[in-house]
Amino acid sequence: MTTKRLNPYQYLLKQVREVITKIKYRETKNMFFYSYKNLGKAWSMTQIYERTKAAEQLGYDVQVKTTDKGLQFFYIKKMPYITTDWLNY
Repeated sequence: MTTKRLNPYQYLLKQVREVITKIKYRETKNMFFYSYKNLGKAWSMTQIYERTKAAEQLGYDVQVKTTDKGLQFFYIKKMPYITTDWLNY
C-alpha cells in the first residue's frame, strides 16, 4: 500500500512542527556535578573551559544550574538551523 503524497500545506505544517519541536524540546545531557564542598579543588577553570569548548564544537551549549549541593553542568543541543526548503516545494 502506498502512502498519499502530502499537499504543500501539509508538507509546510510537517516541517514547521519538526522545527518547533526541536526548539521546544532541546536534547539535554548531564555533563558533571561540581560539589559545593569541592569548589576550587576538584575542577580548574581550564578544565571547565576545555570541556565547554569541546561541547561547542560538537554542537552543544553548556548550562550551569545552582543547587543546594553544588553546581550542575548540562549539555544542551544548540538551536536547530531553520531551513526554508519548504518554500521551494
